[in-house]
Amino acid sequence: MKVLKQTLTLFALLAVFSTAAFAQQSANNDVSVTANVVAGITVANAADIDFGTITIGETATAAVNTSAAGAVLVTSGVSGAAFDVDVLFPTELTGGGGSISLRAPATTDVLVKDGSGGDSTTGTSPLTNPTVSAQTVSGEFTAAGTDFNVFVGAEIDDSSAAEAGTAHTGTINVTVSYQ
Repeated sequence: MKVLKQTLTLFALLAVFSTAAFAQQSANNDVSVTANVVAGITVANAADIDFGTITIGETATAAVNTSAAGAVLVTSGVSGAAFDVDVLFPTELTGGGGSISLRAPATTDVLVKDGSGGDSTTGTSPLTNPTVSAQTVSGEFTAAGTDFNVFVGAEIDDSSAAEAGTAHTGTINVTVSYQ
């Protein structure tokens, strides 16, 4: 019995000392959380591109620095904010009878101009760090005020597949987001 008591005592001591040997320390720290709240962005159509009447096989241009350019008015409510601007051009205009293809855009097909609401003058400044990928022109713009216009030009590259007497339409998508 004495051996059993000694063995149990030994196991009890081992259990106490092994728990102490494997005890873990803990530590903690804090992470600060911040959020800058800014006004939402609105993008409103200011002008549509209208190539007018063309003949089958004709090319046409709506230059970005002319009154033929399309435009959107961007309002942010944040003066001096930096934005990413992405403009997605369709590959073609569709309508009754064939299609009309648009040329892949160049970075010069998108210009911006700081201005107040309703500013209908043409764009004067190219996007900063512009890139073209497929039918998309992307770049950056830092607005001096709280709103600016994005002007968009386009070119009909091939209208030979169009059928006479039909109208063709498409949509250019302009996306603006805070950097």
